[in-house]
Parts: sequence; structure tokens; C-alpha cells
Amino acid sequence: MRYYANSGFFVITILFFLLPFLEIKCKDEPFAHMSGIDLALKKGMTFTNDETTSYMKDSEEFKSLQKNQNKNDPFTIISISLLLLAAILQLILKKKRELLSIIVSGTVIIVLIIMQITYKIGWEKQMDEMGSMKTMFPLTLHFGYGYWLTIVFCTALIALNTFFVLNNRKVKRALSANIIHPFPNPEQQI
Repeated sequence: MRYYANSGFFVITILFFLLPFLEIKCKDEPFAHMSGIDLALKKGMTFTNDETTSYMKDSEEFKSLQKNQNKNDPFTIISISLLLLAAILQLILKKKRELLSIIVSGTVIIVLIIMQITYKIGWEKQMDEMGSMKTMFPLTLHFGYGYWLTIVFCTALIALNTFFVLNNRKVKRALSANIIHPFPNPEQQI
């Protein structure tokens, strides 16, 4: 039963990639966002109001900037692929499912932390290149709740499966020491 729960957790975690992963704010007001799927499939950002959307569609500078910057994000592609693979393998494998869950969840967390560091460094570099425009349009990069929910669920999967591994070891030790009898002896009276 717990393997189906693991697989379900992985599927739910994949669904978080449909939520905002990156958010751009101007003076702490939402300006634009991208989901994890948008990043993986190199779709453009979604702007928060219609005026900005129509202005950006007509802006030649934005079109050329978007062509240069719209690339498939390897971090989200790796994360989604690992989570999908783990969800499927939980149903196929007979042994080491907990270990697989711990390894995949830990790897996804590491990939997303590297993504955050990389994006922050790239954002700061890009803002420094804006020069005086930076003070007129103080844009800040934030990681959305889809990103944070993915981190939280992967951490929960690590904790849950670590508990399962430790509990299994405890039961095996108890069985080998004959402390716990797997089947009650019908001859013994209680």
C-alpha cells in the first residue's frame, strides 16, 4: 500500500510543475510568472495584467529578448523526468522502493536548489546590465509556490521513506533475534 502512496506522492509533485515556479515582481507587485511546465517547454512568461501583455506583444525589443532567452530549462526537465520515472518504478520494482524514493527525492531537491542559485546569479547579472533602467523598473525574481511545494513534498518523501527503511530494519532485527514471532504459535495459551 505504501508503494502506491509513494507513487501518488510523485504524481502530485509533478502536478506542482503546473503552478507558478518563477515570479517576477515590480515594486513587490506581481508582474509576470512562469510555471515549471512553461520553463521545461520554453513557453513565454504570463503577465499579470492585459495592458502589459498587449504592450509586450507589440514590443520588438521584448520579442528579440524572448527569442534569445526562451530555452528549454534543463533543471525542470530533469526534475520532471526523475519524478515520472520514480512514480512508474514504484509500481514495477519489488525491492529497494524506499531507497529509490529517497534517492530520487534528494536528487530533485539538489537539482532545484542548483536551479535557484543559477537563476539568482543570472538575474543579478541581467539586472546589472540594465544600468539606470534598474532604478526605474525595480524587477525582482522570486520562486513561486509550485517550486516550494515541490521541495516540501520531496522532503516529506525522504522523511517518510527513511522511516520505512528504519522500521523495516528494526522488524528484521527483531525477527532474527526471535523477539517477534511472525505467526503466533497456536499451542501457546494466552
